[in-house]
Amino acid sequence: MASRQHILKRSLRQLGRRACALLVILVLPGFAPALAAACDIEAGLAAFHAQEQAAAETLLRECTTVGEPLAEAHFYLGILARNAGKLESAETDLAAAVRLQPDNVSYRLEWAVTKEWLGRLAEAQGIYTGALTIQPGNLPARLGIARMEHWRGHLRRSLAIYRELRIDFPADRGVQTGLAYALMADNKVDDARALFTDLLTTDPKDASAAKGLEMLEDLRTHQVQAHGGKVRDALGQDISQFRFAYSATPSYAFKWGFELVGRNGFVQPPDSSGVPVNRAVKSSQAVFGEYRFNAKTSTFASLRREELAGDEKQHKLHLELMHKPSDKHRIFAGVIPALIDGRYASALTYAGYVYEHSKEWSAMAQFYYGLDREFPESQALSVSVTRNYGLRSWLRLGTSYSQTSGNGQSSAYLSVRHHINREWAVSGQVINNFSTNEREINLGVIYEF
Repeated sequence: MASRQHILKRSLRQLGRRACALLVILVLPGFAPALAAACDIEAGLAAFHAQEQAAAETLLRECTTVGEPLAEAHFYLGILARNAGKLESAETDLAAAVRLQPDNVSYRLEWAVTKEWLGRLAEAQGIYTGALTIQPGNLPARLGIARMEHWRGHLRRSLAIYRELRIDFPADRGVQTGLAYALMADNKVDDARALFTDLLTTDPKDASAAKGLEMLEDLRTHQVQAHGGKVRDALGQDISQFRFAYSATPSYAFKWGFELVGRNGFVQPPDSSGVPVNRAVKSSQAVFGEYRFNAKTSTFASLRREELAGDEKQHKLHLELMHKPSDKHRIFAGVIPALIDGRYASALTYAGYVYEHSKEWSAMAQFYYGLDREFPESQALSVSVTRNYGLRSWLRLGTSYSQTSGNGQSSAYLSVRHHINREWAVSGQVINNFSTNEREINLGVIYEF
């Protein structure tokens, strides 16, 4: 019925234009050339629906440059440009359509989708919100806001919106799919799997649900690491060591774990950062946690207990704040104060920058400044390059230079991780201090489930 009314309106509009044209030609012949140059929106729309892109673009563009620009012409030009991958051009035309018809919700929704494709998520969310002020309860707009909250890293808000939508639209597949992906991002594996399975039960050809189940198979929320190796100190003494670590990620926002390190003697192991280790350590235990405020900002904290020579115990608190102002740039800073038997011993502060050139390549630079009650202050600069292979395999090469009381030391390290399959990976690391001949070699296995 709605389609017939739409066709009738267009027919009447076209008939009215032809009648006006005939009247002008008969009564005001001087105006005939100007009218003849007017655009033919109907021909442009017909070419659009016939998928005659070149003709549609020419005819519709005339309706934005000849006489009063038509919002409908800008809208379909935007859709044509977006389908052709010309997102900036599409955004310009869709913005013009909304400007000419600000109350048209359909125009706003397509404009918001184009903003999404351009990666301008905050702007897209603002447009979806504006659509709701015109048409409260609009499902595509509410879904768009939930999706933007998800992609911007605000999972709690996203999940809250999806759950409200699930109550209002219990049978809508778009709502169920969006909720399932948000649950998966929050590491709620069982809940996400149940939703994807329900979607495939009612429609076995649902590609989005099938992809979601496939992604769930790659999702790992627990990790166990076991490493063994040797440390050679400045005197040429070899000390065996082992390391065991466990971590869990129960939700997108939170990760926690613990680490145990043991050696068969006291040693000052070289650090990949190049920072001098002033006190020999035999064993250590640590607990740590990481909290994500959103996709851009997170914090890390750990507490470590170390066994020193002379039956002394050292406790280190590690605090770090990381922020990602854009897709390619990340900055972070931290502090590591230490106490020995309850008394202040040292403090290490640092700041760093990461440039993510692509999914495969990234580079990092860090600067350290250390103070110690018994040893001179020290500074260190470390740079590294990482080559990623897929999501969980990588190779990292780094070098550093440190200085203490005018004495400089240089070191380098190589670190690698390779996933054999979805659960198992192997890793290795070599750290070498060229100035003191200290060296550390570790090999390990990693199991994720």
